[in-house]
Amino acid sequence: MTGLTLEELRQNTDDWVREMNSKVEQLTNVPDTVVENTGNIQHNYELVTDLRSEIEDLKQEIKLLKLMHLVALKEKKLKH
Repeated sequence: MTGLTLEELRQNTDDWVREMNSKVEQLTNVPDTVVENTGNIQHNYELVTDLRSEIEDLKQEIKLLKLMHLVALKEKKLKH
């Protein structure tokens, strides 16, 4: 042994146990963060998916409006 007294050994062991408990406690807090992040990612994915769908709908509406406008212009041109 390195000449540690029983009291020093006990103190070193206590310090080590406290350090390990602190590290384990930090690890148990990680899942809450991971769960929150997972929820946020899922929510963002749903928002992006919904927005893509809305964008596609708007594109179709714009195409329809353009066609309607062209038809109206042709009808107007034919009347003159």
